[in-house]
Amino acid sequence: MKYIVEKRDGALVDFQIEKICSVIKKAFGSLHKEWDDSVIELLALRVTADFDSKRDGNRIHVEQIQDSVEKVLSESGYTEVSKAYILYRKQRENVRRLVTKMQDHSSLIASYLSDERHHGTWSNAEMIREISADLIRSFWNDEIYDEEIRNALKEGQFRICDPDSLLMYEKTIPVSGPDSLSQMLDLISTIDQALRNCAGRICLQTKEPFLCKEEIAAFFKGSAVRFAENETKNVCVRAEVFREEGNTLELAHRTVQVRRQVLVQLAQAGFFPHESSICDSAAEICFCTDHVPAFEKQPGFVYTRAKALDGSQVFDQLDHEMQQLQGKELDRIAYEIQFEGQAQKAAAEVLLQTLYSQYPFVNEFVITTKQTG
Repeated sequence: MKYIVEKRDGALVDFQIEKICSVIKKAFGSLHKEWDDSVIELLALRVTADFDSKRDGNRIHVEQIQDSVEKVLSESGYTEVSKAYILYRKQRENVRRLVTKMQDHSSLIASYLSDERHHGTWSNAEMIREISADLIRSFWNDEIYDEEIRNALKEGQFRICDPDSLLMYEKTIPVSGPDSLSQMLDLISTIDQALRNCAGRICLQTKEPFLCKEEIAAFFKGSAVRFAENETKNVCVRAEVFREEGNTLELAHRTVQVRRQVLVQLAQAGFFPHESSICDSAAEICFCTDHVPAFEKQPGFVYTRAKALDGSQVFDQLDHEMQQLQGKELDRIAYEIQFEGQAQKAAAEVLLQTLYSQYPFVNEFVITTKQTG
């Protein structure tokens, strides 16, 4: 009998058993389990036999097929694979919905106006910014992430950078040093448009001396713009991992994957005008732990190391870092060197030259003042 599958939007399509094989393989792959194609085909046939009694004539609903996939995997002894498939199915459902069940807007306004922290500093612009941020955070937490991810974020196992944003984390713009004032103004305009429309921060990639770096950094302030000599990738989403134990790394992978899915769908729908870099961007896992745990690189991810070091013991700490990073394939390494007081500019420049000379495989050193209180 030829089955007809009814999709969620009511569309009717021919049944393809290859699609069942594909989703079962994805479930196995998410757990890094090897599989035999003949076993996958047998499982797919069992799925077909299981949903046969549920059909209406020759028509079967897509969710009934998915229910049978869960059941067959569990009954066949693949409990963990069945769980992985359930999580995959839930995340797909969340991404499809893309609808925010938010609290009443007036209550958000009342909450802002009644917050004692704002006394003396109220403003309409700040209120709009905070309410928008609350809505976007609620969108991610309530509509996209599952309970396991929400709990891990709440417990501080890892964090997603820019949690109140619908922008990609970082966009790379290749540049050469501007030769004129008009070229520098054009570059500033390009950066400004990218920060407004598609990215939370910009990486300017150049191998040439860049005379206006300080002017550009001062213009945008903070960490909105960074500079890199080596080739860098567009990063759609970044997770900073703070714990080494348990399934923290697995959850971080899953969170950035689903977040990237949402941003790619928004890009394909035209949410980011004339922006194609989101669809081919990577997801970043940044290790901020005391020690970098063993990990297996996955396609579409970049793996980085970021850590704050004590300026008074920087060389001892760096030597220890280099020992424990051996054998780990990191794509980028960056260290923040913290001092008690403000370092003199000349001394800081000498220290940076020494650090880059002794540790050439480190991509970035930054000297900062320790925060007190």
